[in-house]
Amino acid sequence: MHRVLTRYGLARLTHLDRATGRVIRRSERARPGEPVHVDIKKLGNIPDGGGHKVLGRQAGRKTRSGAGYSYIHTAVDDHSPLAYSEILADERKETAVAFWGRAQAFFASCGVTVERVLTDNGSCYKSRVWRDALAAAGITHKRTRAYRPQTNGKVERFNRTLLDQWAYTRPYRSEQERRDTFPDWLHTYKHHRGHTALKGQPPASRVPNLTGSAPRITRWSTEQESRSSRVTFNVSPSRSSCMTKSSFGRDAFAPLAVSTWMLSRSTPARSRASI
Repeated sequence: MHRVLTRYGLARLTHLDRATGRVIRRSERARPGEPVHVDIKKLGNIPDGGGHKVLGRQAGRKTRSGAGYSYIHTAVDDHSPLAYSEILADERKETAVAFWGRAQAFFASCGVTVERVLTDNGSCYKSRVWRDALAAAGITHKRTRAYRPQTNGKVERFNRTLLDQWAYTRPYRSEQERRDTFPDWLHTYKHHRGHTALKGQPPASRVPNLTGSAPRITRWSTEQESRSSRVTFNVSPSRSSCMTKSSFGRDAFAPLAVSTWMLSRSTPARSRASI
């Protein structure tokens, strides 16, 4: 079966869009900030004591009423794709504008100048307050075609990753417990999670000013120090060595061990003794 599918050039299921079954066509802008995708994801809150994943389907129905909703506001850069996200109480126009002000400040701190913003046709994004806020910053606002979420695909893909790897990844006993894990997950997404579109590298690899990027580990050699030179090892996280704050083990230093071994093969004995 695999040979027949390959012969006719049919793509793997992992390369297809989950909703339409069509091959995913990736697009990428040449520079950061042109544009930034913005969207809101509505997410049901977890009642105290847990929902149906903790209590079971029948018992979970009794506790879910009145739990309310959370609104995850997210801005994703098209080029990086660096993301800024917050969990807020509503999706009103004032809330959306205030979120964008913080998101724009975040991108500016990373050296990203936002030129355009792409949103869907939600009421908050069609408001005059939103329009005036972008116009005052000299930012062009673009909206997607109606019922065409693929146009805003970068942030839509972020929302799907957020659901699969954070919101529903394990049972939570309360909404606060789930929210407490959000900052760590967002840090992992930006700094350590490999992206297929970036050839296994995280968004931090494309934003040099991002705080908390991959560390640079430096070792000095006696002979090299006398020549005013130093040996530098770059530890860049990839898909095969993604690491979070809780999983920082010996595998995280595998690139350093390989680099040290390669250096020992090409460095004289006097130099190796001091490393």
